[in-house]
Amino acid sequence: MNSHKRRSFLRKTLLGGVAITSLPFLSKGERSFVPPLATGSPPDWKQVRSQFPLTTVKTYLNTASLGPSPQVVIDTISNTIQDLEEQATTGRKISYATHEALGTLLNTAPENIAVTRNATEGANIAARSLPLQVGDEVILTDQEHVGGASPWLALQQQLGIKIKLVALDLTGKTNVQRIKSAISTNTKAIAFSHVACTNGMVIPAREIAKVCQAKGIFCCIDGAQALGMYPIDLEDIQPDFYYGSGHKWLFGPKGTGVLYINPNTMNRIQPSYVGAYSDSVFDLENLHQEYRQVAQREEYGTRNTGITLGLGAAVNFVQTVGMDALVKHQRELVAQLREGVASLPGVKIFSPSHPDFSSAIFTFRIEGHEYREVQSRLNGEQRLYVRGIYEANLNALRVSCALFNSEQEIDLLVNSLNTIVRG
Repeated sequence: MNSHKRRSFLRKTLLGGVAITSLPFLSKGERSFVPPLATGSPPDWKQVRSQFPLTTVKTYLNTASLGPSPQVVIDTISNTIQDLEEQATTGRKISYATHEALGTLLNTAPENIAVTRNATEGANIAARSLPLQVGDEVILTDQEHVGGASPWLALQQQLGIKIKLVALDLTGKTNVQRIKSAISTNTKAIAFSHVACTNGMVIPAREIAKVCQAKGIFCCIDGAQALGMYPIDLEDIQPDFYYGSGHKWLFGPKGTGVLYINPNTMNRIQPSYVGAYSDSVFDLENLHQEYRQVAQREEYGTRNTGITLGLGAAVNFVQTVGMDALVKHQRELVAQLREGVASLPGVKIFSPSHPDFSSAIFTFRIEGHEYREVQSRLNGEQRLYVRGIYEANLNALRVSCALFNSEQEIDLLVNSLNTIVRG
C-alpha cells in the first residue's frame, strides 16, 4: 500500500471512527490476505501461518512466554502511529474500538475493560485497589507466575497482610475443594491463574468466583495464559478483577494488557493511580474530584493509540480464525505431543489429561536430564524453542501449541527428544 493510499485508508477507517473489526488483514506489500472465514469451515492453517512474519529458520513453541504478532497487527501499529503523527493528535477517541472488540471477545460491556501495559500491571491495580489492612488474608496458589504473585507479596511487606499458599493438584481435579478448604474468617481475597503458567492446567474460575461471591471475598483472576487461548465469558464467571496479557495467546503488541473490573465492585474499591480521564468531576479551586465508575478510569493520561489499536487488530485476527477452530487445532497438537512424549522412556508428564483441565500448554520432565540441558540442546541443535519450567520446582519443559504451529513441528520436537533420551 503506497503512502497516499495508506493515509487515505487510515483517515477513513481510524480517524473516521470505523470499528477496528472492519480493518482488513493487510500485510507487507499485500503479499497475503486472510479472507473472512465462512461459518463452519475449517481454517487453512498454512494460510494462517503465512500471516506471521515469524522466521521459519527456527521452530517457535513458546507462545506462553511471548506470542509473535501477525502482520496485520504490526501494520496497524505502524500505520496508526504514522497517521496520528502527521495529524499531531493522540487519537484517544478511536481507541474505544479496541474496548468494543475486547468486550465482544470476553462477553462484557466495553466500559468494564481497561487497556493496560501487561497482566502484571492489572494484578497490581487489583491488589492496590482493595481495602486491605493488617491481618487480612489473601489466598494464592503455588502455581502462580511471579507477575501475578509479586503484587500480593508486596502488600504483605508493606501493609502486613497475610498470604496463604495453597498447593494445587496438578491433575486439576480437586483444586476447587483445596481452595475452599483454605478459606478462613480473615480471608479477604483469592488470587489465582485461570490457566497455570507451569503446566497449562485450567482452574475452574466460575466455581471459585461463586464461592467468593457467597462469602464476600474478592475474586482476582490472572488470565495471562487464558486470554486468546481459551474461551472466556466474564458475564458468566463474574470475578471482581480479571487481568491478562495482550502479547501472548492474543498475538498482540508487546506492552499491552487487559483489565476487567466488575461494575458491581467499583463502589467497593478506590483507584491507586489517577490522572486525566480518571475523573468524572475535577475542581481544583475547591480541591475536589470524583472518579468515573468504570474500568477505563485506569487509563489515565496520554496513551499509545497505535498499540491499543494493534491490540484490537489482534483480537479481530483471533476472532476471524475462530475460537472454536483455534481451540480444536491446539488440542489436537497437544494430543499428538502427549502421545509422542509418553512413548519415550523416563518421561513424567505434568499437564492434566482430562479435557476439563487441559489446555494448549504441555509440560513434562525427562528423568535423569536437567531441563536446562535438554532445552539447550533443542535450541542449539534443532532450533526448537521451548521454555524451561523452574517454577514450583518442576524442573520441566513447557511446550506451547499455538494456532500457527503444525503437526510437522510437533513431530520434529518428538523426534528430537527421542534422540536426546536414547542418546
